[in-house]
Amino acid sequence: MQLKAYHVQEDHEAHCCIVFATNSAAARRQGAGELGTEWEFVEFCRRAPWADQYAGRRGGVPDHALIDQGWRVPCNCGCDQVIYEDLIHDEEEDCDPVFVGNWTYYNSEHHDTEVAEIKARQELERAVADEARAKFPGAEITYIFHGTSRSNQPGVDMRVPGLQGRVTWQRGDDTVSVQKRDVDAWHAYAQRIKGAA
Repeated sequence: MQLKAYHVQEDHEAHCCIVFATNSAAARRQGAGELGTEWEFVEFCRRAPWADQYAGRRGGVPDHALIDQGWRVPCNCGCDQVIYEDLIHDEEEDCDPVFVGNWTYYNSEHHDTEVAEIKARQELERAVADEARAKFPGAEITYIFHGTSRSNQPGVDMRVPGLQGRVTWQRGDDTVSVQKRDVDAWHAYAQRIKGAA
């Protein structure tokens, strides 16, 4: 059966979504799940034939189509700006949306700022991972984090040969965190890399 588009709205804060289903009952159930609510708290589930063409599209209905239909979409840079048709045409506003794949930005400045932040974060992650690999030969980096409650320094979780659990290291630290069961294995590893240096 062919999937059809449905506009589903919950009744508490009027959040809504477009879902694709073969019938309205399935759409209501799917929409409730997507909106994080229950079947009985769906205010309405209506056909949205204008969106049928996006059935099966990765990412669902593109933001530009939602805006054209009167929807409001958030800027993806996390700035709390909302983009909608009237705002785009308001000469006093600086809203000139930039659409990149499934991402929508309030204007090119918001897009460029987001791209610069992503690039800086990726460069930091690469540098921290490289430092960890140099400091702990043979370690496999499993996760890179951007600080903890005790320090805003980035660090890594890693698997170290001979240890069962994960090892955590933060940039600038001379110590690591290991699970209690791995303390002896860590000391043996530390002696090996110290002797190899």
